[in-house]
Amino acid sequence: MSNLMSISSWRSANNDPDALPRSFPIARICGTSVTAMTLEDMHRIIEVAIEDDRHWIIANHNLHSLYLLQREIRKAATSHTHPFHDFYQRADFTAIDGMSMVVIGRALGHRISRCHRFSYSNTLRATLSHAKLSGWRVFYLGSSPSTVAKVNDIIRTQFPGLPFAAHHGFFVKSGDKSENEMVLEEIASFRPHLLFVGMGMPLQECWINENYDRIRANVIVTSGASLDYLAGTLRTPPEWVGNSGLQWLFRLITEPRHLAHRYLVEPFLTFWYIAGNWLRG
Repeated sequence: MSNLMSISSWRSANNDPDALPRSFPIARICGTSVTAMTLEDMHRIIEVAIEDDRHWIIANHNLHSLYLLQREIRKAATSHTHPFHDFYQRADFTAIDGMSMVVIGRALGHRISRCHRFSYSNTLRATLSHAKLSGWRVFYLGSSPSTVAKVNDIIRTQFPGLPFAAHHGFFVKSGDKSENEMVLEEIASFRPHLLFVGMGMPLQECWINENYDRIRANVIVTSGASLDYLAGTLRTPPEWVGNSGLQWLFRLITEPRHLAHRYLVEPFLTFWYIAGNWLRG
């Protein structure tokens, strides 16, 4: 049995039989917002979405997404489309992924803490375990064909009985959209309660934003490279590393060529963009 409060108990505790868990504190950070919720809170949100047949997005923010968002805002004067910004405007909840967001939020006076930060690289197994106990159908879209094949074997052996399907992220998403149509149809036929989209930022957010009305799932979660961690393609950082705020250093050491710009350049550009936007009002 799950150690989480059931939805009926949660609603009884709030004296509202129709209550939705949307009253979590919202922290405004540098022109965007995050939801002060824990991993267990996210599981409750998914339960409510399934029970009430909702269609919700759970996004996530870290310093990289803040950089991408600020860069898009900076280019707003020369661009008529803002898909990354529009995605976050559409999202119903935005989880905190990265201690940097906690530090910035607390510096701005928001009541958020370490417990409100979680990363799917460490917690995907916990969510899959909860999904198995709860009978959720889970679909994962993203990663490479070889990673998807490995994960299908892992799911069968480590999470037997979990209704799970996956499709790699290497398909044509624009132009000739026949592949995109096939992926949407595959998702629709499986009708997942929970859809993870792990294509990396900003591709995953833009894909969801463009196809949102045709995605048949109760909850859509952006999850980056979490499937690669589950498959062992990428090394999973120890939980204490993430809690100490050093996950960026662990990832930089293990993937230096891929992540050097993100961790050594983007933070300075981000605060440069923020300062420039603030000076312009």
